[in-house]
Amino acid sequence: MTKPTNKEFEIELKKDRRYSICACGLSARMPYCDSAHRSYNEANDTDYKSIKISVKEDVKITLSSASWTL
Repeated sequence: MTKPTNKEFEIELKKDRRYSICACGLSARMPYCDSAHRSYNEANDTDYKSIKISVKEDVKITLSSASWTL
């Protein structure tokens, strides 16, 4: 696995739990969504939504996005 950079997050996901991942890059809880996209969408006529993830077994993953401006 690659070493995370400043735009990557390695997170551990637990089975049978639902995670909400930030797609817009505005969350104060990166990489998790805190719904910051809602007010941004209203002000900027955009349609950001969080990405929902659930897994069947515990796993570590690395997340990154070009839209994240950390």
